[in-house]
Amino acid sequence: MNEIQIILVLYRTELQDSLSYLTLCEHIHRLSVPYELLIYNNSTEIKIKESTEYIVVNAEKNNMLAQAYNYALERAVKNNRKWLLLLDQDTFLSEEYFERLNVALNLQVKVAAILPVLKCKDKHLSPRSYSSIFGPWGKTNNIEESGIISNKMVSAFNSVAFLSINSLQETGGFSEEFPLDALDTHLFYKLSRNGGYFYLLDVVLQHNLSVLDYSKYMTKERYDSIVNAEYILSKQMGIIPLMTLKVRLFFRLCKQILVRKKRPYVIATLKILVFGNSY
Repeated sequence: MNEIQIILVLYRTELQDSLSYLTLCEHIHRLSVPYELLIYNNSTEIKIKESTEYIVVNAEKNNMLAQAYNYALERAVKNNRKWLLLLDQDTFLSEEYFERLNVALNLQVKVAAILPVLKCKDKHLSPRSYSSIFGPWGKTNNIEESGIISNKMVSAFNSVAFLSINSLQETGGFSEEFPLDALDTHLFYKLSRNGGYFYLLDVVLQHNLSVLDYSKYMTKERYDSIVNAEYILSKQMGIIPLMTLKVRLFFRLCKQILVRKKRPYVIATLKILVFGNSY
């Protein structure tokens, strides 16, 4: 049975203000297999009420993503579900997505994940492929052709990732060493290294990526989290990916010095380059 565990993670957002939730409710009836929706609320100042339509977890603190996803994974395993669908709060889920997903669920090939193309307006966000030698901080290529993706190192966003429970168990689930940032890069690195096949749906979804807007969304704390997670992951991948990241950080540092709105992050970038830690 292709039963699905869906998890929607909220942070500082009421359920009724979540674009993912609103569009999920609008189109979920098109899904041809049974599912359970889990709402995982990471905001202590907001309480989501229980409902017969979904399960609610109101966390006592911000557990970020890895812990929330592992909770959903454990629930899926306990209830013998086959798939886990990850949702953040601000992705537009279209009617076409669920129609394409229904077709993909009948694939005869075992896949580790079923993915849509994610874009922010016209900018391609996910998925991408990269060199196993240089890692995801070297040259990457947009993956846009629908169908089976094999024999590639793949990087994809958590958002709207439709993941095989078996593949997640084989690769150890979601590493809480990466509670938020680099979690998706680490996850798909493990799935790729495990020889997993991926399937790209012939559908494009719009996703709001806040970190693209430094002036509006980026904070010193969030930037520290991002660069430290990247550094830890690059070390795990090997010396060449680590050096590739350092080269990229050096050019980022030069740009931060030149662009006024990015200058607050100069010290953090310099620290990660010199000491391997920006804190």
